[in-house]
Amino acid sequence: MELEEVEARNEDFSMTLGFLELMKVMTETPIPAALGAGYRAPGFEPYLNYLRDSIFLKFNTRAYKDPAQRVIIRFSEAPKKPSIQYISLPLFVFSILKSTFVSMLYHINQEKV
Repeated sequence: MELEEVEARNEDFSMTLGFLELMKVMTETPIPAALGAGYRAPGFEPYLNYLRDSIFLKFNTRAYKDPAQRVIIRFSEAPKKPSIQYISLPLFVFSILKSTFVSMLYHINQEKV
C-alpha cells in the first residue's frame, strides 16, 4: 500500500530499498516455516510474491526522482538469495521467479538497443 500510494506518488522509494535490504538479510539464515503464521499465509512465499508483483515487475514503469534508486532496485540481490538450502519453497515459486527475471532481463536488454 505504501509503495503505490506514497512512494510511487513521491517518486522516492526509500522504504522499498529498506525492504529489499531486509529481504537480503533475512535470507542469510534459515527462515522459519511458520514465519508470519496467524497474520497471513505462513512462510516466505508472501514476501516473494510481493517482491515479484509489486517491486520487480513494476520498477521499470515508475518514475524516480533519484535515478540511482531505479538502478539499485533493478540489480538488488534480494531475489537472488532465497534458495532451497535456506528455505523450503515449492519448486513452482522458483520457476515463477525465474520466468519473471528472464522477462526483466529481456526488457533491460531491449532498453539498451
